[in-house]
Amino acid sequence: MNEEAGEAAETAIRQKPKKKQGKREEDLSGLPIVVIEQSMSEEELEERFGKDGFKQLPDEVYRRYGFTSAKVEVEEHHVKVYAGKKTDDIVRASHPKCLLKRSLVSASLEAAVMNAKYVNLYFSDISGS
Repeated sequence: MNEEAGEAAETAIRQKPKKKQGKREEDLSGLPIVVIEQSMSEEELEERFGKDGFKQLPDEVYRRYGFTSAKVEVEEHHVKVYAGKKTDDIVRASHPKCLLKRSLVSASLEAAVMNAKYVNLYFSDISGS
């Protein structure tokens, strides 16, 4: 009888719960937003596409939590995107890499968490608190 229960448990398919749509926007709604624009200089664009050989497309927007000494705000990175008028080339301005793909965690927030978890914990342990 126990064998049958074990086999039934193995054959049961575990489904991931569906994520609630719009939760990220809801989480970010009450926080201040700091817009950080990343763009390319005219010289860089002329070098890549030639004189008047590019057009600007809509920005790509990446959001990350930014952390500054116990203050959380949303850093909204607007990355300029350019396309050649005579070619199919598309180029994006350089922007900071993220720690975790599709995550809101920024380097500053991760550093604050690690500091709070390990450094502050260590010093509270050795001071006898």
